[in-house]
Amino acid sequence: MIKHITFASLYVKDQEVMRRFLVDVLGFTTETDSEWRPGARWLEMGIPGARTRLAVHKAADFEREADTAYPVWFTADDLDATLKAVRAAGGTASDVVNDPHVSYITVTDPEGRAVNIGKSDD
Repeated sequence: MIKHITFASLYVKDQEVMRRFLVDVLGFTTETDSEWRPGARWLEMGIPGARTRLAVHKAADFEREADTAYPVWFTADDLDATLKAVRAAGGTASDVVNDPHVSYITVTDPEGRAVNIGKSDD
């Protein structure tokens, strides 16, 4: 049976710009950065302590347009601290939204996509 999600894919215009954003603003680590096929890069980003990765693909290598949204939501233990860290790193983020079902912030990446980061109930 299935044990866990290995990765979610995000198709972008510029892998390096997105790699720097994920590392510098959101705190990801670069887990895999290798040649996928001649002229194409395989890039997997990880969250420290998590098993699931975000595979960041150059959309043109797959003959498709860049995604307009993230395929997942992220979770943080402390939204206020996350918001401060994102803004201190130069990221653009909304104030905390307190929805009846979840509290979250929305961060805008360099290509204009919104990524939501919700509060952990753990």
